[in-house]
Amino acid sequence: MKNLRVIFLSVFFALMAYAISAQNTAGFTTSITGSENPEAVLIQLSGLDGERTQVHITNAKGFTAYREFIWNENNYGANFLMEGMPHGDYLVRIDNNSGQVLRAFNYDGEGIHLLGAEAPGSDETGKLIARFDPVKKAPELEVRVANLKLRPFSFYLVRLNGAKFYSEELRGEYAYAKRFNLKGLEEGDYYIFVRAGETAVWQNIGYEEGAIRLKQKFSRGNVAEEPPEVQVVALQD
Repeated sequence: MKNLRVIFLSVFFALMAYAISAQNTAGFTTSITGSENPEAVLIQLSGLDGERTQVHITNAKGFTAYREFIWNENNYGANFLMEGMPHGDYLVRIDNNSGQVLRAFNYDGEGIHLLGAEAPGSDETGKLIARFDPVKKAPELEVRVANLKLRPFSFYLVRLNGAKFYSEELRGEYAYAKRFNLKGLEEGDYYIFVRAGETAVWQNIGYEEGAIRLKQKFSRGNVAEEPPEVQVVALQD
């Protein structure tokens, strides 16, 4: 884990400069952007009201790149340097008693690329098809991914605190399907990460009161949500 970061002395004015990109759905205002340093992600917060706030950055496998706790502050700003970190996709989680904000980005050694909340691209023939379907009245989730084109495929199911529940690496398949039962696991937020080639999807899921619901999603590459047109393997428990 790298501890090098830069704290801004004029956080308030920096936050004002990024007001357009800020989010305040969690009860505090958050801005997560690229930095002047191409290998750093800039995180700026305001309206914390002194609450204990966690900034947590993990990669897709649940490995913690950074974990920062903020105490007795209203405003905060820091550059988190990714230089020397493994290349790949990362998830930023910021939370306190007021709520939680998630944002995903890719680090490829040349810079930080924030992942959008909607799938980009218009090439229908090259799209990865991914579906995540909660089972009604059961703590189960059906996962179906098609159009793998025999590419190496990665699947991870991880708690947001970084604890990995399940992972799988495949090669030479056209499709993937499995049903996951979370009964007996601690309730809370989890994420699913799937990747095939340069296409990747993060899906945040909530497991509460014995049921699963889909929450925020991020993706990069050509991703679709239509039902797979190719035959998928049989669902497994």
